[in-house]
Amino acid sequence: MIVRHIILFVLLVVLPYFWVDYFYWRIQRQPAWRRVLWWLPSLFVLGFTAAMARVHDFIPQERVWIDFYILLLGLLVIPVAFFCISSAIGWLCHSFKRCSLWADRVGIILGLIAAGLYVYSFTAGFNKVETKYLELSFKNLPAEFDGCRIVHVSDLHVGTYGGWRKPVLEAVVDSIKKQNADYVFFTGDLQNTRPREIEKVKDVLNRLPHVYSILGNHDHSAYAGRSAEDKKQVEEGLRAAEQQLGWTLLVNSVVVLRKTPESKDSILLVGLDNDGEPPFPSLADYSIAPLQGRTSFTILLQHDPSAWRRNILQKTTAELTLSGHTHGGQFGWGDVRLTKLRTNEDKGLYQEGGRYLYVNSGAGALMPVRLGIPNEITVITLRKR
Repeated sequence: MIVRHIILFVLLVVLPYFWVDYFYWRIQRQPAWRRVLWWLPSLFVLGFTAAMARVHDFIPQERVWIDFYILLLGLLVIPVAFFCISSAIGWLCHSFKRCSLWADRVGIILGLIAAGLYVYSFTAGFNKVETKYLELSFKNLPAEFDGCRIVHVSDLHVGTYGGWRKPVLEAVVDSIKKQNADYVFFTGDLQNTRPREIEKVKDVLNRLPHVYSILGNHDHSAYAGRSAEDKKQVEEGLRAAEQQLGWTLLVNSVVVLRKTPESKDSILLVGLDNDGEPPFPSLADYSIAPLQGRTSFTILLQHDPSAWRRNILQKTTAELTLSGHTHGGQFGWGDVRLTKLRTNEDKGLYQEGGRYLYVNSGAGALMPVRLGIPNEITVITLRKR
């Protein structure tokens, strides 16, 4: 992750410290030793950034290092950045001395608030698990499926749940079990980078009822390894791990669901591979999906919700599409979320011509920080209209 965005990370660390050094310490003719002390935290973060950039995978396999780095950014960089933004606004109106002084004071307050919220998002914010309930009515839902209950969960990123965070994953699994649902659907990103992460929490995942799953962008090999052989092992290892869990992994495939083996009524479950826009993989095969004109009630699993308008509405008859990927932005307040800059359908329920898309906010994340967007389990009850 660091090496792919090394310039951005360096600028994020250096610019705030440079601003304070230049506009405060240098202009005020502070002694050299004080300026050196000021730069020490940023130099420490830069050194750690350089070490992280040497990791071949997207993130280190030892979770403690990425967690430590996240805390460094949250405590030593982000508060200074908030101060600098406020200070810069004050500098722009420097002709008003009172405005400039207030900008500095506001910047200090904003920096302290940012640090506090960041620590909260890293601890209690990320540990929160929310269960959402909704009912959806469909005209062509088979009678036997009236009242069918589905648990939708996405983006577990189980590599994040090592060590002291494992109880959060246990809470997610226990919440799913308590729903006593007819089906559990998982819409991708089980791992962060490598399938060995799954082995460490296999005892928890084994407590889940039967799961139908698909692949997300992190379930492919773009985030791990360099050689073709290594990438192949990652891809095959993930599929083998899900098979060992007893999950039904759908990779551009369709299964027929019946409430009982003797039931005449059925619905189709379509699982497509990730259909993302660059830089995310686009591997979905829509030739296997029910074509226009088919009357079978269809639920479609697709990791990336942006595919709904790009392809799913035109190329399938799926009445209900379940997605994840966005994590709901992880930081948000009401409808204010950064993920809305990339796609309008980034969180919650959407409807188009009687067809629905539900975007789950995920029950995990590669970067374990959440504020206003808790981990989510969705319980959907199907009703016949």
